[in-house]
Amino acid sequence: MTAKGSCPVWRGGRRKRGRKTTSLTAYPNEPVDESLARGPIRREVTRVVTPGTESDVPHSEERAVKQPRHFVLKQYEAWMNDAGLAFVAIDDVKRTTPAVSPYVGSLDFIVLRDETKLLVTVRPHLQAKHLKAIGELHKLFGAEYKPVRAWPTDGPEGWTWQEYPVDLHGNAPH
Repeated sequence: MTAKGSCPVWRGGRRKRGRKTTSLTAYPNEPVDESLARGPIRREVTRVVTPGTESDVPHSEERAVKQPRHFVLKQYEAWMNDAGLAFVAIDDVKRTTPAVSPYVGSLDFIVLRDETKLLVTVRPHLQAKHLKAIGELHKLFGAEYKPVRAWPTDGPEGWTWQEYPVDLHGNAPH
């Protein structure tokens, strides 16, 4: 601990409009460093923006939709109906196939597109628990079912549905 008068002290004060200020004052008869005697140093911080590559820039003005999941699920189901895709909601599968009950929390639809069978999860991102459940469902249903994650982007033409393959081995980000 230092003796009284051996160093400057921070003291708080108030301005007229209620903003708190902090000033550095020295004790009387104490030598003060020249840089402190001149007042506060004002520095301006500037941000330099450099042009990025095309991979850094998102496609035009499309951004991932920021809506509640239950709302997006209803919109996805409406989109599948409009597109004429054959699908089954996972709640219906849960009633008819009790073996899938522990894992259906992460799955939303089973979709038949042409000859491809998809296990669809409608989420913006997948967590480890989702990946584990999707892996178990994939084992249960078989290799002919391909797990995908779907989430829309919002652009000038409205919502565009994006499907991303799910890597069950964890080699790529989801």
